[in-house]
Amino acid sequence: MTLRLGIAIAAIAAAGATDGAPVWWQRVSEALGLRPAQANAIAPIEIFDPAGKATEWIAGLGLTARQWDGIERAALLVIGEDALSGADPMPGDIEKFVALGGKVLMLPQDPIWLAEFVGLHPSPQPCLRCGPGDPEQAVARGLPSDALGGWSSPMAKAPIRLPDRGGWRSLLDAIGQPGHTILMEADYGWGRITICAIDFENSASRPPAIALAQRVIAHAGRATQLAAPVWREDREANRRLFDPSPPDAAGGEGFYRKAGAAL
Repeated sequence: MTLRLGIAIAAIAAAGATDGAPVWWQRVSEALGLRPAQANAIAPIEIFDPAGKATEWIAGLGLTARQWDGIERAALLVIGEDALSGADPMPGDIEKFVALGGKVLMLPQDPIWLAEFVGLHPSPQPCLRCGPGDPEQAVARGLPSDALGGWSSPMAKAPIRLPDRGGWRSLLDAIGQPGHTILMEADYGWGRITICAIDFENSASRPPAIALAQRVIAHAGRATQLAAPVWREDREANRRLFDPSPPDAAGGEGFYRKAGAAL
Protein backbone atom coordinates (compact mmCIF):
# COMPACT_ATOMS: atom_id res chain seq x y z
CA MET A 1 0.00 0.00 0.00
CA THR A 2 2.91 2.37 0.73
CA LEU A 3 3.89 2.43 -2.94
CA ARG A 4 0.44 3.17 -4.38
CA LEU A 5 1.09 6.89 -4.22
CA GLY A 6 4.10 6.30 -6.43
CA ILE A 7 1.93 4.34 -8.84
CA ALA A 8 -0.63 7.17 -8.84
CA ILE A 9 2.02 9.79 -9.56
CA ALA A 10 3.49 7.66 -12.34
CA ALA A 11 0.02 7.25 -13.85
CA ILE A 12 -0.61 10.99 -13.79
CA ALA A 13 2.79 11.74 -15.29
CA ALA A 14 2.22 9.20 -18.08
CA ALA A 15 -1.36 10.06 -19.02
CA GLY A 16 -3.47 12.97 -20.18
CA ALA A 17 -6.75 14.18 -18.73
CA THR A 18 -10.13 12.86 -19.77
CA ASP A 19 -13.65 12.77 -18.35
CA GLY A 20 -13.73 8.98 -18.03
CA ALA A 21 -13.73 7.69 -14.45
CA PRO A 22 -11.46 4.71 -13.79
CA VAL A 23 -13.46 2.68 -11.28
CA TRP A 24 -17.07 1.84 -10.47
CA TRP A 25 -17.47 3.93 -7.32
CA GLN A 26 -16.31 7.01 -9.18
CA ARG A 27 -18.73 6.32 -12.02
CA VAL A 28 -21.62 5.94 -9.56
CA SER A 29 -20.76 9.16 -7.74
CA GLU A 30 -20.75 11.10 -11.01
CA ALA A 31 -23.99 9.50 -12.19
CA LEU A 32 -25.69 10.57 -8.96
CA GLY A 33 -24.25 14.06 -9.19
CA LEU A 34 -22.34 13.65 -5.94
CA ARG A 35 -19.60 16.14 -5.14
CA PRO A 36 -17.40 15.07 -2.22
CA ALA A 37 -17.38 17.54 0.67
CA GLN A 38 -13.59 17.12 0.77
CA ALA A 39 -13.26 18.91 -2.56
CA ASN A 40 -14.25 22.31 -1.16
CA ALA A 41 -12.88 21.94 2.35
CA ILE A 42 -10.01 23.89 3.84
CA ALA A 43 -8.07 20.93 5.07
CA PRO A 44 -6.74 20.10 8.52
CA ILE A 45 -3.39 18.28 8.50
CA GLU A 46 -2.87 14.55 8.75
CA ILE A 47 0.50 12.92 8.28
CA PHE A 48 2.24 9.71 7.27
CA ASP A 49 5.71 10.12 8.73
CA PRO A 50 7.33 6.97 10.15
CA ALA A 51 10.63 8.75 10.85
CA GLY A 52 8.93 11.59 12.72
CA LYS A 53 11.01 14.39 11.18
CA ALA A 54 8.15 15.98 9.26
CA THR A 55 5.94 15.83 12.36
CA GLU A 56 8.54 17.84 14.28
CA TRP A 57 8.89 20.27 11.37
CA ILE A 58 5.14 20.92 11.26
CA ALA A 59 5.03 21.44 15.02
CA GLY A 60 7.92 23.92 14.68
CA LEU A 61 5.74 25.94 12.31
CA GLY A 62 3.11 26.26 15.01
CA LEU A 63 0.78 23.79 13.29
CA THR A 64 -0.71 20.54 14.50
CA ALA A 65 -1.03 17.27 12.64
CA ARG A 66 -2.40 13.87 13.55
CA GLN A 67 -1.23 10.53 12.25
CA TRP A 68 -3.28 9.39 9.27
CA ASP A 69 -5.50 6.41 10.08
CA GLY A 70 -6.19 5.52 6.45
CA ILE A 71 -9.70 7.01 6.29
CA GLU A 72 -10.67 9.27 3.37
CA ARG A 73 -11.72 12.64 4.77
CA ALA A 74 -11.34 16.35 4.17
CA ALA A 75 -7.66 16.68 5.00
CA LEU A 76 -4.24 17.63 3.78
CA LEU A 77 -2.16 14.48 4.03
CA VAL A 78 1.54 15.23 4.40
CA ILE A 79 3.90 12.44 3.33
CA GLY A 80 7.14 12.72 5.31
CA GLU A 81 10.59 12.76 3.79
CA ASP A 82 11.66 9.40 2.34
CA ALA A 83 8.51 7.80 3.80
CA LEU A 84 7.50 6.10 0.56
CA SER A 85 10.73 4.20 0.05
CA GLY A 86 10.75 2.79 3.56
CA ALA A 87 9.32 -0.42 4.94
CA ASP A 88 6.36 1.04 6.81
CA PRO A 89 3.03 0.28 5.09
CA MET A 90 0.68 3.08 4.11
CA PRO A 91 -2.45 2.81 6.31
CA GLY A 92 -4.93 3.59 3.53
CA ASP A 93 -5.60 3.99 -0.19
CA ILE A 94 -3.94 7.19 -1.38
CA GLU A 95 -5.55 7.10 -4.82
CA LYS A 96 -9.04 6.92 -3.33
CA PHE A 97 -8.13 9.58 -0.76
CA VAL A 98 -7.19 12.04 -3.51
CA ALA A 99 -9.98 11.04 -5.91
CA LEU A 100 -12.59 11.81 -3.25
CA GLY A 101 -11.24 15.32 -2.72
CA GLY A 102 -8.31 14.90 -0.34
CA LYS A 103 -5.07 16.80 -0.84
CA VAL A 104 -1.62 15.26 -0.60
CA LEU A 105 1.66 17.10 0.01
CA MET A 106 4.63 14.85 -0.63
CA LEU A 107 7.86 16.09 0.93
CA PRO A 108 11.24 15.21 -0.65
CA GLN A 109 11.70 11.53 -1.41
CA ASP A 110 14.75 9.51 -2.36
CA PRO A 111 15.72 10.75 -5.87
CA ILE A 112 16.65 7.23 -6.93
CA TRP A 113 13.19 6.04 -5.85
CA LEU A 114 11.51 8.86 -7.79
CA ALA A 115 13.49 8.05 -10.93
CA GLU A 116 13.47 4.27 -10.77
CA PHE A 117 9.95 3.66 -9.53
CA VAL A 118 7.79 6.72 -10.17
CA GLY A 119 9.36 7.66 -13.49
CA LEU A 120 10.13 11.27 -12.55
CA HIS A 121 13.47 12.84 -13.44
CA PRO A 122 15.30 14.49 -10.52
CA SER A 123 18.26 16.68 -11.37
CA PRO A 124 21.71 15.92 -9.96
CA GLN A 125 22.27 19.67 -9.54
CA PRO A 126 20.85 21.32 -6.42
CA CYS A 127 18.61 24.37 -6.61
CA LEU A 128 19.93 27.49 -4.87
CA ARG A 129 17.12 29.88 -5.80
CA CYS A 130 13.61 29.59 -7.18
CA GLY A 131 11.06 31.77 -8.93
CA PRO A 132 7.31 31.69 -9.52
CA GLY A 133 6.13 28.95 -11.85
CA ASP A 134 2.52 28.97 -13.01
CA PRO A 135 1.56 32.69 -13.06
CA GLU A 136 -1.97 31.83 -11.92
CA GLN A 137 -0.68 30.32 -8.67
CA ALA A 138 0.03 32.44 -5.62
CA VAL A 139 2.67 30.45 -3.77
CA ALA A 140 5.43 33.07 -4.07
CA ARG A 141 3.22 36.16 -4.14
CA GLY A 142 4.16 38.69 -1.47
CA LEU A 143 7.05 36.67 -0.03
CA PRO A 144 10.40 38.43 0.57
CA SER A 145 13.17 37.62 -1.88
CA ASP A 146 15.17 35.73 0.75
CA ALA A 147 12.31 33.26 1.08
CA LEU A 148 13.04 32.16 -2.49
CA GLY A 149 16.75 31.50 -2.14
CA GLY A 150 20.04 32.55 -0.64
CA TRP A 151 19.68 30.11 2.24
CA SER A 152 22.68 28.67 4.08
CA SER A 153 22.15 25.43 2.17
CA PRO A 154 20.54 24.51 -1.17
CA MET A 155 16.77 24.98 -1.35
CA ALA A 156 16.40 21.59 -3.00
CA LYS A 157 18.98 18.86 -3.40
CA ALA A 158 17.20 17.34 -6.42
CA PRO A 159 14.83 19.55 -8.44
CA ILE A 160 12.43 17.58 -10.63
CA ARG A 161 11.96 17.94 -14.37
CA LEU A 162 8.36 19.02 -14.91
CA PRO A 163 6.47 16.19 -16.67
CA ASP A 164 5.05 17.23 -20.02
CA ARG A 165 1.93 15.10 -19.55
CA GLY A 166 -0.60 14.61 -16.80
CA GLY A 167 -1.50 18.22 -16.10
CA TRP A 168 1.38 19.02 -13.74
CA ARG A 169 1.82 22.70 -12.91
CA SER A 170 5.11 24.13 -11.66
CA LEU A 171 4.51 26.38 -8.67
CA LEU A 172 8.18 27.22 -8.08
CA ASP A 173 10.74 26.93 -10.89
CA ALA A 174 14.37 26.06 -10.21
CA ILE A 175 16.32 29.11 -11.41
CA GLY A 176 19.22 28.12 -13.65
CA GLN A 177 17.64 24.77 -14.54
CA PRO A 178 15.06 25.37 -17.27
CA GLY A 179 12.17 22.94 -17.20
CA HIS A 180 12.80 21.91 -13.59
CA THR A 181 10.67 22.61 -10.55
CA ILE A 182 10.97 22.34 -6.79
CA LEU A 183 7.20 22.48 -6.21
CA MET A 184 4.53 21.13 -8.56
CA GLU A 185 0.92 20.00 -8.38
CA ALA A 186 -1.68 18.08 -10.39
CA ASP A 187 -5.42 17.57 -9.98
CA TYR A 188 -6.77 14.04 -9.76
CA GLY A 189 -10.42 13.14 -9.31
CA TRP A 190 -11.77 15.81 -6.97
CA GLY A 191 -8.44 16.22 -5.18
CA ARG A 192 -4.86 17.22 -5.77
CA ILE A 193 -1.28 15.94 -5.34
CA THR A 194 1.53 18.40 -4.59
CA ILE A 195 5.15 17.27 -4.84
CA CYS A 196 7.66 19.34 -2.89
CA ALA A 197 11.41 18.96 -3.42
CA ILE A 198 12.29 21.81 -1.05
CA ASP A 199 14.69 20.84 1.71
CA PHE A 200 13.13 22.68 4.64
CA GLU A 201 14.83 20.54 7.26
CA ASN A 202 18.27 22.17 7.04
CA SER A 203 16.80 25.69 7.22
CA ALA A 204 13.87 24.98 9.52
CA SER A 205 14.70 27.77 11.98
CA ARG A 206 15.33 30.52 9.42
CA PRO A 207 12.45 33.03 9.09
CA PRO A 208 12.55 33.05 5.24
CA ALA A 209 12.28 29.24 5.15
CA ILE A 210 9.48 29.34 7.73
CA ALA A 211 7.55 31.86 5.64
CA LEU A 212 7.87 29.70 2.53
CA ALA A 213 6.97 26.51 4.42
CA GLN A 214 3.80 28.05 5.81
CA ARG A 215 2.83 29.25 2.35
CA VAL A 216 3.47 25.83 0.78
CA ILE A 217 1.32 24.04 3.36
CA ALA A 218 -1.51 26.56 3.05
CA HIS A 219 -1.44 26.33 -0.74
CA ALA A 220 -1.35 22.54 -0.80
CA GLY A 221 -4.34 22.36 1.55
CA ARG A 222 -6.54 24.90 -0.22
CA ALA A 223 -9.91 23.91 -1.69
CA THR A 224 -9.71 22.42 -5.17
CA GLN A 225 -12.78 24.24 -6.55
CA LEU A 226 -12.97 21.90 -9.53
CA ALA A 227 -16.11 22.05 -11.65
CA ALA A 228 -15.73 18.36 -12.50
CA PRO A 229 -13.37 15.55 -11.49
CA VAL A 230 -10.16 15.09 -13.47
CA TRP A 231 -9.44 11.56 -14.64
CA ARG A 232 -6.84 10.02 -16.96
CA GLU A 233 -7.21 8.36 -20.33
CA ASP A 234 -4.70 5.56 -19.72
CA ARG A 235 -6.87 2.67 -18.46
CA GLU A 236 -3.89 0.44 -17.74
CA ALA A 237 -2.32 3.18 -15.62
CA ASN A 238 -5.61 3.55 -13.75
CA ARG A 239 -5.72 -0.22 -13.14
CA ARG A 240 -2.23 -0.06 -11.68
CA LEU A 241 -3.47 2.42 -9.10
CA PHE A 242 -5.41 -0.42 -7.46
CA ASP A 243 -3.59 -3.58 -8.50
CA PRO A 244 0.09 -2.81 -9.09
CA SER A 245 2.24 -5.68 -10.31
CA PRO A 246 5.84 -5.76 -9.08
CA PRO A 247 8.48 -5.45 -11.79
CA ASP A 248 10.34 -8.65 -12.57
CA ALA A 249 13.67 -6.99 -13.27
CA ALA A 250 16.70 -8.25 -11.40
CA GLY A 251 15.27 -11.72 -11.02
CA GLY A 252 12.12 -10.66 -9.20
CA GLU A 253 14.00 -8.42 -6.77
CA GLY A 254 12.23 -5.33 -8.14
CA PHE A 255 11.70 -2.09 -6.34
CA TYR A 256 8.65 -3.35 -4.47
CA ARG A 257 10.80 -5.78 -2.56
CA LYS A 258 13.61 -3.30 -1.98
CA ALA A 259 11.09 -0.84 -0.58
CA GLY A 260 9.68 -3.40 1.82
CA ALA A 261 6.21 -3.65 0.27
CA ALA A 262 4.30 -6.93 0.42
CA LEU A 263 4.47 -9.01 -2.73
